[in-house]
Amino acid sequence: MQSKELLHSLKLSTFTAFDFETTGLDPNSDRIIEIAAIRFEHGEIVDRFVSLVNPGIDIPNLITEITGISNSMVYKSPTEAEIIDDFLSFLGDSPLVAHNIRFDEQFLSRLCQRHEKEEINFKKYDTLQLARSLLFEQPVFNLTALSDFYGLSSDNAHRAENDTENTGLIFLELIKELAGYPLDFVSKVNTLVQGTDIPNLHLFVDMANALAKKGDLKKGLIEHGLIPNCKTNIFSHNGPNSVGSLSSEDVFGNSGALSKVHPNFENRPNQEKYAKLVNEILSEPGKIGVLEAGTGLGKSMAYLFGAIKESSNVEENGPVIIACNTKHLQDQLFHNDLPQLSEALNVPVKAVLLKGRKNYLCKTRLNWLISDSKTLDGIDIEALIPILFWLHWTKTGDISECSGFLNSRRNWLKSIISSDTGFCTSEVCNRNNGCFYGNLKKSIFQSHVIVANHSLLMTSVSTEGLLPPYNSVIVDEAHNLVKAAYDQFKIEWSEQNVSYQLQSIDPSNPRSSRWNNILNHLGEIKPDVRDTREQLKEAVKDSLQYLNVFMVELSQENQYRYNSTKSYQDKPILDNIEKIYSSQKSSLDQLKKSFESIFTVLDRLKKMVLEADPKRTDYPVLHSILERGLETSSGLLNTIVHLTENQNSEWVYWMEGDFKNKGTSKERLQISLHASLVDVSNTLHTSFFNKLENCILTSATLKVENSFNYFLGRVGLGDFGNVLTKDFLSPFLYNEQVSYF
Repeated sequence: MQSKELLHSLKLSTFTAFDFETTGLDPNSDRIIEIAAIRFEHGEIVDRFVSLVNPGIDIPNLITEITGISNSMVYKSPTEAEIIDDFLSFLGDSPLVAHNIRFDEQFLSRLCQRHEKEEINFKKYDTLQLARSLLFEQPVFNLTALSDFYGLSSDNAHRAENDTENTGLIFLELIKELAGYPLDFVSKVNTLVQGTDIPNLHLFVDMANALAKKGDLKKGLIEHGLIPNCKTNIFSHNGPNSVGSLSSEDVFGNSGALSKVHPNFENRPNQEKYAKLVNEILSEPGKIGVLEAGTGLGKSMAYLFGAIKESSNVEENGPVIIACNTKHLQDQLFHNDLPQLSEALNVPVKAVLLKGRKNYLCKTRLNWLISDSKTLDGIDIEALIPILFWLHWTKTGDISECSGFLNSRRNWLKSIISSDTGFCTSEVCNRNNGCFYGNLKKSIFQSHVIVANHSLLMTSVSTEGLLPPYNSVIVDEAHNLVKAAYDQFKIEWSEQNVSYQLQSIDPSNPRSSRWNNILNHLGEIKPDVRDTREQLKEAVKDSLQYLNVFMVELSQENQYRYNSTKSYQDKPILDNIEKIYSSQKSSLDQLKKSFESIFTVLDRLKKMVLEADPKRTDYPVLHSILERGLETSSGLLNTIVHLTENQNSEWVYWMEGDFKNKGTSKERLQISLHASLVDVSNTLHTSFFNKLENCILTSATLKVENSFNYFLGRVGLGDFGNVLTKDFLSPFLYNEQVSYF
């Protein structure tokens, strides 16, 4: 299908791209300083309307810095009143396209209202939302980035004419991308957006109609121009060789196995020595190695060989865990180094790239949300559209792949659609074949090597079952391990987060409609269930009220600690928590009792449901929700008790303040509470290292003042015994390769 025919089928033979530059972000108080509108016919530019506008108010310096438009430039330009008729006449009634059209649409609406002009109900198309969906793996979606992606000029960026032209051209490219999707997929998008008035609604509907006329459910109108680079998180290599007899020289030597497959192989003697030492440490029970390896040594390939060699004992010792701090290193290890080394060794290798379960999408929870989409507003719906496009391609279900969704910053939505306890490994998700996390969890019990991150490794220290039993761990970027440990062993409390958790167990909350309907159905059969549901609803309502009272009192009591004019607020340490919260004792006691009440009601409701469904086959969702609710209510009670009672000298307690609606009449201080272990070294010593057979801690930077002592003390290995430390110099000659200016 040619471009002209495609646009005609989508009722976009004619459209107008437009853009405003303004004095600020508020459509009520700010004004337009430049207008550009460009008409496209059959995909070609045919006319332009471009003008500076005298806003009648001063242009802030920041806006001048961004746009280059100054007060002197607009001094003799026409005013809104002088230009509005010509501008609206140019727009006519053709479809409008803009980048983040909600912004420009609000300014257009206020412009018409101020000058008593009729507002036309234009068909609206938004390149920002389309780009987030169709180019979901791109890191950013601003107009400059998208212009660069499509090879368009970014000269004069943040000037209306250039931005408008690029917007129109980008829109044409994105239409082609959308036209590559089949009808069954576009229909899923329409199911989500039906009944809304979001931008691009007409595009999805018209695309579905055009595909329906074609009559092929499985093919798009044209071929996909871009295929997303979605990688797998399960790796398998079936080689005939045995790794047990191979030495580091056999792999990394001048004529070793790696030299035959690596396109840029060069022999690095220190890499070979490093690999040999890693092998020795991993093969000796109770041995820990702390190894500093300079940049460019090739340590990841070297310790990966040690991990594969040790994994030959997987039946007896479990898989080898490799933990990194950054996603970049995880990807390098799993997608580059592991395949190359496996090809070189040609031995059997099974590996998994693993993150915490909340990183993965739950198809069941997503489908529930879409079926109850009436509980979502337009911004939520727009945020979810990229998830559908990403889901069409992903092999892992790792939501971090979908930058288009994350870019919308609707964080609460992620928690609603991600894997959670009671889902993805139970009968609830059977129809989706266990979802992503469930299948991945099965794979880790068949793997020789698991590539994880520091966070998951530290979480596994305190939570059993996240990883299969293991004896050997390799920690790369080990200088960040202490921070990951602190992040794991800390407690945080904010009204927003606690409110969200309480709402998740409130049957009357709109987002609880699915399990509430099940509860109501059961209540028709068993009236005591209906009565207990009402008690749960009231208990949550009371708890939210007590929470608000406590947090408001806390803010009022500690207002003196913070200043809204400061860019960075203090984080005062609380030396005497009993004294700090003494003024809020009454509201705090009520809050704690309310959590106890919720737990009691949930426990009673759980027993009632179990009595009605002893085999847990009729109401699996309800069982999971109630069990998770019990965990939530007891967790909230434990957290607030930990933060406000029985101060522990091994913990540090502090308070943080943040001003919402700063500089307005609605400005208010929000307090959050925090606590963390003062020193995690003892916890690491007893709960982590003591339970391992072998461990490698490695990084390019471990020594302080040419000594490992500081690092050893921080991670709990200062007096551990049987710890070997060694440094390996970088092969780079810095004095020849680095210049100082």
